[in-house]
Amino acid sequence: MKLDFKTAIDANEANHFTESFDGLLHFYPVDIYPENIASHEGLLTAFRRLQLLEGFGLEDHNRFGSYSLLHVDVKIYWDLLRFLYSYTGMAPVRRL
Repeated sequence: MKLDFKTAIDANEANHFTESFDGLLHFYPVDIYPENIASHEGLLTAFRRLQLLEGFGLEDHNRFGSYSLLHVDVKIYWDLLRFLYSYTGMAPVRRL
C-alpha cells in the first residue's frame, strides 16, 4: 500500500498531481486503523474511535462545542445516518 502521496511513481501520476485537486495532493495519513468500516461492527468501532479523538457528543471532552468534519463515501454516510437515527444511544451525538 502506497502511503507517500507526494512522490509520483511515474510521469502520469506526476502529471495528475499537478493538475488534480481531488484531495490526494493534500492528503496526509495520520494513522491506519484495523477496523473494516464496510461492516456494521467495524463502522461503529471506527466511529467511536473518532468520537474519542474529536469529542463530538462528549460533554467532558476538551473540544466540546467545536465542529467536527467527517468525509465519507455514500455507503458509509447512509450507514452512519441509519445508526444515528435508529438507536437511542446515539442521541447525544445527534443533538450536538
